Amino acid sequence: MKRITFIIILVVVAIHLSLLVCLIQPKRERKSPDAQPQEQQAEQTSPQTAQTGETQTQTQMQPPPPAASEPEKPRWPQIPVYSDVYFQKAPRPLPQKLQEAAANCKAGVAVDLSSHTILWAKNESTSFTIASLTKMVTTMLAVKKLYDSNGELTLETPIRATREAAKIGGSQIWLDPSETFTFNELLKCILVHSANDAAYLLAQYCGGTADAFVQQMNDYTRQLGCKSFRFINPNGLPEKERNNEENSANAIELAYIADQLLKLPEITAWSGVRIAYTREHDEAYLKKHDGKATMLVSSNPLLGKCPGVNGMKTGFTNNSKFCLVATCERNGKSTCIVLLGCDNKQVRNTLAFGLVEWLYQ
Repeated sequence: MKRITFIIILVVVAIHLSLLVCLIQPKRERKSPDAQPQEQQAEQTSPQTAQTGETQTQTQMQPPPPAASEPEKPRWPQIPVYSDVYFQKAPRPLPQKLQEAAANCKAGVAVDLSSHTILWAKNESTSFTIASLTKMVTTMLAVKKLYDSNGELTLETPIRATREAAKIGGSQIWLDPSETFTFNELLKCILVHSANDAAYLLAQYCGGTADAFVQQMNDYTRQLGCKSFRFINPNGLPEKERNNEENSANAIELAYIADQLLKLPEITAWSGVRIAYTREHDEAYLKKHDGKATMLVSSNPLLGKCPGVNGMKTGFTNNSKFCLVATCERNGKSTCIVLLGCDNKQVRNTLAFGLVEWLYQ
């Protein structure tokens, strides 16, 4: 009996101990079979989501686009300084007909500008009066001032005619002090029609006074290395108050100036034009002149007749006689001829035509 009672007590104690162990043991969370660690979930983020996040980060890190800048202003081309080695001499004999014509001119050169080679020359380093060839430097310096003005001066800048300019004679556009022309219109009148009054007006405007501008012309050609240029006015007319003294230069330095002018679109826009008009938009002028604008006609005999000729300038006074600077671009080769002091227009023109063709043979 005692033995049975003892066994029952042991069983009861064992049951209680088991219950006690269950009560004090920490409970464990049951996890779903699909559950994954947070780190693993991050690693398995979809490629599209990851790529989008990277792109957004890069976009946020990129600097803002720069503000729109103003268009770059045209720059004055590099003008090499002239010296005795700017051109090389490689003379070739002229055909008999051209030799006979050249005998009636005081000086001249025929130059291959592409190779800077002188193929024919006569008294090329001797100074002679140059008449309206002066305007090559007048327009060159005026255009340089346009470039140097930092935008304050443009081709559309209005320039009011002056009484002084209106008094200038010779080849002219008959300026009236009540008129206004743009910078570009004055260039057109000078380069196409060789207008002396327009050249004087442009010099006045760009230099403050015409005399100041003439001094700047002398200074500028010296800076370029030229030694023969001597200017007393901006248009090439004889100066009556100075015993009909005229501007002067030599043929080879005029060829150098022509080579530089070919780099300036403001010059070449007009130097190769045979016929143009001015005042075509001036209603008051048109009404007064039966609707007719002022016709500008070039005296360059090669324009429109000799293939490739694109400039440059003619000149004449009783002292200078017939002068010409002609430039030509043909078959990828650029050339220039300069003729000074030709006895008559026919001699000059015959020699000019012949020299251009000879240069391309």
